[in-house]
Amino acid sequence: MASAFISYHRADSAALATLVATSLQQSGIDAYVDTRSGDAGGLFPDRLRRAIEDSDVFICLLGKSTLQSKWVLEEIEHAHNLRKPMIPVFQEHYVPPDRAPNEHVAALLQHDGVHIFDIKNLYVDDAIERLEQIIHNSTMSPTRSTGSNRARIMPGSLVIGAVLIGALVIVAATLINSNGDRELAALQTPIPTTVVAQVGATDTDIPTATIAPSPTPTDTPVPTATPTETAVPPRSTPTSTETPMEIPTASPTSTETETPTPSPTATPVSVTPTVMPQSRSYPCEATVDPYATASILTVVRQSPNSSTTIASVRRGEQVLVIDRSAGAQVFYRIQSNGRTIGWIAAEYLELSPTCPEG
Repeated sequence: MASAFISYHRADSAALATLVATSLQQSGIDAYVDTRSGDAGGLFPDRLRRAIEDSDVFICLLGKSTLQSKWVLEEIEHAHNLRKPMIPVFQEHYVPPDRAPNEHVAALLQHDGVHIFDIKNLYVDDAIERLEQIIHNSTMSPTRSTGSNRARIMPGSLVIGAVLIGALVIVAATLINSNGDRELAALQTPIPTTVVAQVGATDTDIPTATIAPSPTPTDTPVPTATPTETAVPPRSTPTSTETPMEIPTASPTSTETETPTPSPTATPVSVTPTVMPQSRSYPCEATVDPYATASILTVVRQSPNSSTTIASVRRGEQVLVIDRSAGAQVFYRIQSNGRTIGWIAAEYLELSPTCPEG
């Protein structure tokens, strides 16, 4: 079971601390709330110090005057020194200080927190559920392992790592040797010479049908070459020109006209663009402003025409856009974790390419 220490100032947060502790207990989280005497002078009590050390998570309820409490500052410092996961809960009347009192408070305010409307009593249950999610995420983090656990785990992981590295070295050496042997065998193999010799032998054996039309004089072309040379001088004289003229002119013209005709017509027909446009519709994904200065943005409204905020979202949170307003200022209706939250202005969202344009 996860455990949490709830730090609070009684003047601002006594009732809220009891409500949060009860809700966490019902969800299976052991919550510690100190209900003894108020913030008085003297030394920081050992019971609070031990309670913080035994808890998995440190929760601080921040009201109007919480950071003015000496004991609250002591609790924040002790939790920060122990590197406990710290979760700030910002109440409705909390005012951020111009400058944090110390580095420990500054570290607390930099953590992801929860905004809770404890005065208007709006969405309090939703805020506590979000607090429970943050607690579970913090307690499931692998960084929570103690030093003794790390001491027991480290030798085994070192042995496994050494075995894996040795296996990788052996596999790499085997691949390098096999590649080297293949390259050396490729350099020493006389296969190219044998192939060339066989090709040369086939060329001499059967040259007449395939390669011999132009350079090689064979039995059939030799007599045809002789009359062409003799037929050139007698062209000026008698009718002996008819025989050589008919044979060459008939064959080249038919082959030249038939060959180029099919190739240009077939090529442009097959090239057609097939780019399908990407559909844009609701619902679509969006991201809460990842460049916002605050980690929690209380900007969700009940309707586009309402100026009252009803919920908050985290910087960089992934939400689902389900609708868009039609007014001059654009608002989007969003869902988170399958639940509709409300309407948020367009400047607080970074839409995905699947969302409809303007």
